[in-house]
Amino acid sequence: MTLFLEVLRLERVLGMSKLGTVALDGTKLHANASGPSALSYSHAKKIEKQLKREVKQRKRVAVAASGRARAVLSAPTFDLGQHFIDCNAVGDRRAQGRIQAL
Repeated sequence: MTLFLEVLRLERVLGMSKLGTVALDGTKLHANASGPSALSYSHAKKIEKQLKREVKQRKRVAVAASGRARAVLSAPTFDLGQHFIDCNAVGDRRAQGRIQAL
């Protein structure tokens, strides 16, 4: 529950949340979950801890990236083309890391 609240707070800070209308129509769906695919409480707690670590790491990366972006954009000799090339290189390295992790 705390992770959900943290996501909502982050969403509000970033200005991504909007209030709207939620409508429920009473539709009933038949659920058919298999026993082997069910998530145990202990495993769910492990996943929650991992997600919390990932959120903290992503926050650190975002803060560092925003600082770098401010520094780059405020530089008098900012080259937008080179900036995009650099961003693509970072994205390519991250993608390769994810591919290798698989």
